[in-house]
Amino acid sequence: MTASLDGLLGPDAEPGQYLVADVGPVHLGFDVADVVEVFPIARASRVPWAPPWVTGAVYRHGRVVTLLDAAGFLAIEGDCTPTVAVLLTLPDQTLALIARSVAVEDARQTSRVSDVRLFVRASDWVRASLSTPTYDFHLMDVAALTQAVAEAI
Repeated sequence: MTASLDGLLGPDAEPGQYLVADVGPVHLGFDVADVVEVFPIARASRVPWAPPWVTGAVYRHGRVVTLLDAAGFLAIEGDCTPTVAVLLTLPDQTLALIARSVAVEDARQTSRVSDVRLFVRASDWVRASLSTPTYDFHLMDVAALTQAVAEAI
């Protein structure tokens, strides 16, 4: 985890903050309580016969974690050279989304955007479309997203 994010993530995180991940032409947001850690991408093990949006697997905290190219899975076109992975964990699913960069945004600085282009395939994956002075992003429903990934694999 990067030093600037240390202590800001996980179930004990201060409420009202979002982690915003740059996944190419769009930004995806997550409630900080849903994010376990952000870690630099190291060598990942290749996963034979996996869909093209599965970039590999890594071992984190005693679990094998699938590295997911979020832009590829969401069918978002554009370039993204990933440098970090965002680790999301639910009781029965662990997943890491690769991203170019991440930032923490204060929810008090966000406003809801109603007329935004939806960049994801299924609208039930998005809890809200939000805007801050720095980013416009989709606030993702982690449970719905991880369920969709599990079904697609």
